[in-house]
Amino acid sequence: MPMFRLQKSIGADGSALVRPRALQNVHPTYDSLMLLDMGRDFKEAVSRVAETPLVESDPRFCNLPTTLYELPDGTVLDLGVERFQLTEALFDPSVVDVDCADMAALGYTTWATSSSGNGNGNGNGNGRPALVREGVARLVSNSIVACDMEVQTSLCHNVVVAGGGSAVEGLPERVKLDVETVVHAMAPGLRIRTAALGVSERALTAWLGGSIVASLGSFHEMWLTRQEYDEFGAGIVEKKCP
Repeated sequence: MPMFRLQKSIGADGSALVRPRALQNVHPTYDSLMLLDMGRDFKEAVSRVAETPLVESDPRFCNLPTTLYELPDGTVLDLGVERFQLTEALFDPSVVDVDCADMAALGYTTWATSSSGNGNGNGNGNGRPALVREGVARLVSNSIVACDMEVQTSLCHNVVVAGGGSAVEGLPERVKLDVETVVHAMAPGLRIRTAALGVSERALTAWLGGSIVASLGSFHEMWLTRQEYDEFGAGIVEKKCP
């Protein structure tokens, strides 16, 4: 349960007492938002990315010291290899059970490949989003290879790790390793270089980039008025911001 649905107090013996808080007229979307925030905190505080593909029988993971994480209701999780299992799905999506009730509740359907559904791998023809079987490394390498040969080297040297989903310790290093493994199978001479801010900053990169653009002296030339958009439609964006 998210924190706002719980009421905490201290008992006579000094122990913490937690009980549900009776709240009325709270929209379900707020519950979902607060649960997502719990997931974000767990991801950034506890989750880690393994340096190499995760093998649970590897002594490096079997003998890991555990880490404690307390949920809002006081439940304490004692976590070992689980910290790495969660993030491994970014690199090997097949470890996720897409047929479980939780995934269905999120509106996802079965696995999709680049040739399934609506032709772009983003659906299965029934309007529901489909999970792609390919991991981060394969998606990055496919994007590079799909571009002209003249720019592939430059792209390999400028892999930027950013966004809230990347705010996990060890992710940039693993992205570099896995992308190199995939790319070298096709073009052994290419080198991969990644750029990434600190963990806390990576979640804010979209906002940081927006603030930099908005602070440019030429930014007023890129503004779109409501009248312009109504008159020319979305195509005006390409004309004013080529």
